[in-house]
Amino acid sequence: MYKIKHKPEYFIVKEISNVKLMDKGEFAVFLLKKTNYNTIDVIKRIANFLKIKQRQIGYGGNKDKVAITEQYISVPNRLKDKLNKFELKDVELKFVGYTNESLFLGDLIGNKFEIVISDLSEDKVNQFIAKYGEQDKIKIINYFGEQRFSRNNSDIGKALVKGNFKLALELIGDTNNGLSKEFKSYLDKNKNDYVGALKLVPDKLLKLFVHAYQSFMWNYVVKIFIDDNVVSKLKNIKIPLLGFGSEIHDELNTIYSEIMSKESISQRDFIIKALPHLSQEGAERDLFVFAEDFKILEQANEKIKVCFKLKKGSYATEVVRQVLE
Repeated sequence: MYKIKHKPEYFIVKEISNVKLMDKGEFAVFLLKKTNYNTIDVIKRIANFLKIKQRQIGYGGNKDKVAITEQYISVPNRLKDKLNKFELKDVELKFVGYTNESLFLGDLIGNKFEIVISDLSEDKVNQFIAKYGEQDKIKIINYFGEQRFSRNNSDIGKALVKGNFKLALELIGDTNNGLSKEFKSYLDKNKNDYVGALKLVPDKLLKLFVHAYQSFMWNYVVKIFIDDNVVSKLKNIKIPLLGFGSEIHDELNTIYSEIMSKESISQRDFIIKALPHLSQEGAERDLFVFAEDFKILEQANEKIKVCFKLKKGSYATEVVRQVLE
């Protein structure tokens, strides 16, 4: 079985941003370079250092933990000088300019990747080079990657959508002991106020859980759809991400009905009245995506180093998995 990401330097991610930097503005923008941290952990540490809420720090996307990554973050302009003094091992911050709006999730074009794939057989290396050595654009099924789901993300999302807030708290606490202690302290003072306890969790993280559940169902639907069709003959149609306003194409009705029955879920469940900011109207996602500017940079023994670009929301781990199938 091949390996990726068993060393941070084997998985390098550089954000391709659409942010237009200015000489003056209400928010200061920094380039954040980190090694072996996930984005939310670093944002939390920066927020604590600046003594502000995590939501006051803007960023365009969550980047991998076991990796070396570069991405942009924004803070209110008044905090620029203080942030310049922030120090954390394997984390670098470089001021790059200003903007008049805080960065937000999805506020980017895509990402550029450099990935070392190791533990390959000699035959697999030769097959890979023969097949992809001359290609600069590779078409893959646009599955959500495994890191989208992490340990409990999809289950937490389902609990939130179903209004089982006690279970959501237990699952979040199981994943993060620090939050578990915060929940316990809050609930000792506010018995059974599970919604209030959930408000201790950053909004972006709660939304990530709901999105993970939508992603789980999208992958399920697409897998069945792909299995029922000849992939090479399929056009790049849009596949709905289930929400309260999703319009489902006729050919997908049966598959969506199957998973909604299996999950005991309805589209209206995505209207989360107790936490309305988590409600999800639904969206659409391309069935296929292209890895652009694909190149084999190096090959040595049982390793291959590749680079490529992907649009936002698509997963490099899926590119690797599918090209090695």
